[in-house]
Formats: sequence, C-alpha cells, structure tokens
Amino acid sequence: MVTCGEYLIRGKVIGDLSRNTDLLFTADRFRLSKRNVLAADALYNGCQLVDNVVMVRVINPMVNRNVLYKGTKLGRIEAVSRVNYVNMLDNIQGKDDNQVITEILDSHKELIGKEE
Repeated sequence: MVTCGEYLIRGKVIGDLSRNTDLLFTADRFRLSKRNVLAADALYNGCQLVDNVVMVRVINPMVNRNVLYKGTKLGRIEAVSRVNYVNMLDNIQGKDDNQVITEILDSHKELIGKEE
C-alpha cells in the first residue's frame, strides 16, 4: 500500500473451503491496528474461490506510507450457512410506531429480562 486511501488486496485463503458456499471474512482488528490499517468484514455470497484468493478491502487512514508484507494475516474466513430473514417492512405498513414496537417486543419476550 502507498499512502492514505482505500485498496483492494488479494488475500490468500489458508486451508480448504468447499466450493460454491457462502463465506464470511472477519478482519483481525487487533493485528491490523498495530499496522495502522483497517480492513472491512465481508460476506461473499455463493463464492467460488479461484486459486483460494479473495479480495479484501483495506483502508490506510494515515498520511504516511504503510506496507503490508506478503504473508501478513488479515483476518479469518469461514464457511457460513444461509439464514433467511423476514422482511419486517411488509408487516409494518399502515401501523403506527408504538404498535410496531409492541409487536416486535412481544415476539421476542424470551430475549428481554423480566425486570425491563
């Protein structure tokens, strides 16, 4: 990397991940903070790895020149299973905010403490 800016870096995946799967990259913030750079977490949908390489978005917020050497560990990548999310917007049209909040809280009672 050169000076201040955003870069895409080719990241080599260590190990073997199954093909055509969803992958989650989680940046190692502690390790990267020592080098004064940031990396974005990323979800690769239906990713088909070519040569076990993924692109990682890295930001150098410093004005100084910053170098990431070959072999620097940027984070962790792992296969994840798909989760289907319910689109709450379809269910809330035509309702006021208090009604929507009450319905959401009622549907998640097990997550909320009894004293709250």
